[in-house]
Amino acid sequence: MSENREVCWFLTLRCNQQCRYCHRFLGINELNFEDNKRILDRITEDGIKNITFTGGEALLHPNFFELLKMASERGMKCKLITNGSLLANNPKMREIFNYLDSLTLSIDAVDNDINEKLGRGYDHVKDISVVLEALREYDLKVNINTVVNRLNLEAIEELGQYLGKYRINAWRVFKFIPLRETAKLNEKEFEISKAEFKMIKTICLCMGTASNIGKVEFREEPDMESKYLLIMPNGNIMVTENGEDVCIGNVLEDSITELLKNRTTIKASAKKVFEKIRTLVAYKDDKVRNEIVDTIKGLGYVDVVGVTNNGTDTYKGIVNLQPEMVFTNYNFADMNGLDIIKKSKEQLDTKIPVFNLIGNDIPDEEYKEFVNVAGIKMNALITNPNKDRIVDIFEDYKEFKEN
Repeated sequence: MSENREVCWFLTLRCNQQCRYCHRFLGINELNFEDNKRILDRITEDGIKNITFTGGEALLHPNFFELLKMASERGMKCKLITNGSLLANNPKMREIFNYLDSLTLSIDAVDNDINEKLGRGYDHVKDISVVLEALREYDLKVNINTVVNRLNLEAIEELGQYLGKYRINAWRVFKFIPLRETAKLNEKEFEISKAEFKMIKTICLCMGTASNIGKVEFREEPDMESKYLLIMPNGNIMVTENGEDVCIGNVLEDSITELLKNRTTIKASAKKVFEKIRTLVAYKDDKVRNEIVDTIKGLGYVDVVGVTNNGTDTYKGIVNLQPEMVFTNYNFADMNGLDIIKKSKEQLDTKIPVFNLIGNDIPDEEYKEFVNVAGIKMNALITNPNKDRIVDIFEDYKEFKEN
């Protein structure tokens, strides 16, 4: 099994919040501590190096800390998804920060009344603020999960402004999905259209660019399919396919590696060979451009097919070379980023590349026009084209292609 395989372990389905749009599983019994240790042993034997503890609220499980510590000591990258309330009100519980690689907090609005209506509770923002302030003292990746739905649709911009005050690694914005249980029951109250979610994407990308938020990611229906392996509180192994949850075995009885081999054998013959990401780099400063190119050349799955230092040559390179991805200055003297995108769209239509614009102080209205013209091909705004930022963009895009 690949060491990059990630499992989401639902230690418990109990939760101290009652989110009315939630699609968590319900009605599955928990195992005792000895059986959970056996599950961790089986995960270790299968070579899994990435584990996300979730629920319900994983912190409600009486043996969470012991299992987290064991996983961390075995060299696993450990992540936790939590609503944050227990961490806010129990300072001693924050010892878990020393064993985590990343922590994901769930928040959908700053407005207390909206949080009350959603089922998170009136003081939810207060609790999240306490946790975010405490995290300033730790070298820990902090992510935010937000579910966009009918009740908070008009409150996302205010939420982005709030999050921008903190050091956020990734803001993950989910479109409400009536996948199962409570979410299905309340579908009509919370559902939004694809057009509304597209509008939210534009708002969130603008908010992320103008703040400390490292990156903004979006999740819709296809993203909720079997990207992750789900382990239930009773040990059942679940995947989601075509909107349905499928149990493929039990980790206490079956090898995860063998189960996945059996499921992927049929698909393997139809799987496309991953082709290198053909990339054009356009930047007016030779030193910065060369640094970007050197970073890209260090990635074995990327090909630099062209470099330019002005807008006209960038446009010509896009049309003639037809790269899959472009990193380009926003402010060239002869043609700005919006002009490059518009002219490329006129020539190539849907075959335009994925655009990453490099620049500061780009007006929000102009960026919205970028999104309107390029659609999903408008990938990122980059205020500081350092190595980590460039690599993150390629890693995210590679994961998108592979899934």
